[in-house]
Amino acid sequence: LSVESSEVNWKRIKSGGMKILCQSDTRDFSAMAFITDHVKSLIEQWFPALTASESDGSLLMEQYVPCPLCTSQQLQKQR
Repeated sequence: LSVESSEVNWKRIKSGGMKILCQSDTRDFSAMAFITDHVKSLIEQWFPALTASESDGSLLMEQYVPCPLCTSQQLQKQR
């Protein structure tokens, strides 16, 4: 299990983010779910303004789960 800061390119906008990685031989990703829920709860408690929406209705903070196949293909293109 790994939690690290990361720059994310999403919608052609670079923004700071957090990357939570979890590997499991038994396909048990409950640790990842626990960490994700905990981080979300901390943000809601400590920085409630980040849970608001922009004037156009888009969220200030978004969660994404990239497709593992797409991610590995993107990494191969970068090499």
